[in-house]
Amino acid sequence: MALLWREGVQETVRKDKQSVTHLPSQPSSLSTLVPHRSFNGTIVPDNLSWLEKQWVAVYDGRNEILVTGMLAFVMHEVVYFGRFIPFLICDFIPFFQKWKLQPFIPHHEHFRLSQRPAILYLSLKNKVNTGADYWRCFVCVLYNHIFFVLPLILFFHPMGHLFGMKITEVPFPSW
Repeated sequence: MALLWREGVQETVRKDKQSVTHLPSQPSSLSTLVPHRSFNGTIVPDNLSWLEKQWVAVYDGRNEILVTGMLAFVMHEVVYFGRFIPFLICDFIPFFQKWKLQPFIPHHEHFRLSQRPAILYLSLKNKVNTGADYWRCFVCVLYNHIFFVLPLILFFHPMGHLFGMKITEVPFPSW
């Protein structure tokens, strides 16, 4: 690869003689995109939105399957664990304890207590979750996400292309 500078624009010439033009490094000129060939060989128009420019920059020169998989996995984890934060806060506020739904049942007492619903109800209402309970739950869920959900997310990109999805192309559809 060779780097060339032409009128303030950095151009990378690859071994296959294709050139990819990048944005200038000056912050004042980031508002315009110089038309160029993108990472997947398509011509990138100069009227892209900010999000479309970032989309091209994320994929440029990287493995599409890994980038798509990691973006989806990180977004999935942020939403999955982020949506729990309000409930975690409510769990520490005494006012909300009367609406508690999923308390802990010891395994050795589960069968014995299940025979007496009133005792089961009273024992469940008095359970207080500890930091160790939350940590154990977090580790278990994260383990499942890494070993079961992540492979499925990584498998999405090739399957999407197989069914005709254009995941990495810009501009985005108008819908």
